[in-house]
Amino acid sequence: MTTKISSTSRSAQRSALSLSGWLCAALALTPAGCGGHIGGAPGVLPEQTARREYSDSTRSWMLPGTKREDLLYVADARLVRVYALPKAKLVGTLKVSDGPDGECSSASTGDIFIVEGPTIVEYAHGGTTPIETLNESGDDAWSCAVDATTGNLAVTNVVDPLEVSIFPGATGPPTNYDLPGMALAYDCVYDDSGDLFVAGLTSPGYAFALDELKKGSSSLFTVELKNIGKTSASAYAGLAWDSKYVVLASDTDAYRYKIHGGVGTPEGATVFKGASEVYGMWLGLNEIIVPSDGTENVLFYEYPAGGNPTKTITGFSQPRAATVSKVSGR
Repeated sequence: MTTKISSTSRSAQRSALSLSGWLCAALALTPAGCGGHIGGAPGVLPEQTARREYSDSTRSWMLPGTKREDLLYVADARLVRVYALPKAKLVGTLKVSDGPDGECSSASTGDIFIVEGPTIVEYAHGGTTPIETLNESGDDAWSCAVDATTGNLAVTNVVDPLEVSIFPGATGPPTNYDLPGMALAYDCVYDDSGDLFVAGLTSPGYAFALDELKKGSSSLFTVELKNIGKTSASAYAGLAWDSKYVVLASDTDAYRYKIHGGVGTPEGATVFKGASEVYGMWLGLNEIIVPSDGTENVLFYEYPAGGNPTKTITGFSQPRAATVSKVSGR
């Protein structure tokens, strides 16, 4: 059964001049944002609350009790939307100054890191005030990942300089590492052992590329990916770890790779029906949450089965990344 959480129509979004019409589009909800229902359940964000909070465009907000729930953070144009799980109920937004382009979260603390141009801003789970701001050496920081074994924070810089920066204990200053064999760097992820993987594209030809930094090593090396195809220059490379395989995604598919001895062997694929231009995904135990920039929505899929989405949140402008922050201690 598929649950769809939709917004007003696209034409209505473009022409919404009244406050109530604008609120429905901005909050990415069906009539639930205007006093209706989501998925047949009673509306969970009363219009008065939404009107009061969202009318102030200069600040971030969260509904009361948000810190007691598992939260999905979705990076959209100029803001981050926050949803309570498992119902995907909108419970807040974070205003950002640039982007945002990437997000990641700490499994131990629940803290959220948001990549905003050259800065990385840290928030506590359910918080609206930054608790730390870090600076990356380049202007094109794109994604981030937290090492569960050390608490280190990795941040990729797309190009100029083409590098990945690691902040020890998620504090500055970072150590910067070159990325061999890449023309563009996008996503990154740590495995359970603290090894770092960075996904990007090569040049010429724009084939997918994967670099690895072994825990304790001083440099990255290029992983040889077997049976990997080429993509267009406009494609992105999303990356995740499923406790066994590195998961590399772009456009409508995700490919699972077993990494051993500098070689990546394909172990299967997951198809995201209804998605386009996928990157910045979040992978849980049996579920993968996919921001689909091409269709301007966020889709939930069973993992590794894929196929049709089990849930959809619509109404985004540029959904770039998603991460889940669980209540600390769970």
